[in-house]
Amino acid sequence: PNLFKFTSADKRERENAWRYTSKTIETAERLKAKLVVLHMGCVDMKDYTDKLVDMVGEGQRETAKYEKLCEEAMSKREARKEGPIRLAHDMLRHIAEFAAPRGILLGIENREALEEIPFETDFGLFFREFADAPNVRYWHDTGHAQIKENLGLIRHAMHLESMSEYQAGFHIHDVQFPGRDHCPDSDRYVLGHPASGRTSLHRGAVWRGARSLDPGRLALGTAAERGLGGPTIITAARHIPAALYSPCSGWVIFSHDFSALPVSPPGAGPILS
Repeated sequence: PNLFKFTSADKRERENAWRYTSKTIETAERLKAKLVVLHMGCVDMKDYTDKLVDMVGEGQRETAKYEKLCEEAMSKREARKEGPIRLAHDMLRHIAEFAAPRGILLGIENREALEEIPFETDFGLFFREFADAPNVRYWHDTGHAQIKENLGLIRHAMHLESMSEYQAGFHIHDVQFPGRDHCPDSDRYVLGHPASGRTSLHRGAVWRGARSLDPGRLALGTAAERGLGGPTIITAARHIPAALYSPCSGWVIFSHDFSALPVSPPGAGPILS
């Protein structure tokens, strides 16, 4: 999805980004998928992320050198963001209009690299600007958020809770500190609530949950194992913080410490990323 960027200064690349994104949406409609995950592009600047990850791995996060490099990265991306953000927003407007009559939601993914849009500081503003496009939603990547926390740029749980109003789903994977993502883990997950019992959920299983859930009362629902064609495939990971229940989800998974995690709603069909 980063091959043709929405934010490219090259008009032909942006045209290709539109072409292949629209084809993906048409494919999603044919497959009866309900959501397509989007990468929004980036600011054109040198790669600071890998260097910062290396420094954190070497125990330098609290050093003056690390703080200086962070400040340099933030300053450069702020100075260069206006044009790429405008291009990304213009493209998303067209995509949202194309996807809406087809019943396709768009999941805007949080990314791991500092230069990728939306920046971790801009998500609230971003979704307020698209308040008139109800099919533009937030797609939370647990690994990417954890890398940003490891770099000292966000608090994972706080960021996720702040996005609960817009939440559409998750990409769940673990992170080997500080920055190697897409790692599996052997932790168990459970469906339900400690006050009402629990059902074990193992990595790779697909489960169906309760519909009558709200942020204050998380009742145990009927759990039924489904095949891999079911609406939600869970991959266990350590770095999944507590999250507010999302009205657009309807499904909740609890980790071993019973942190509420909304995932894909029943009947959602496959997710294309």
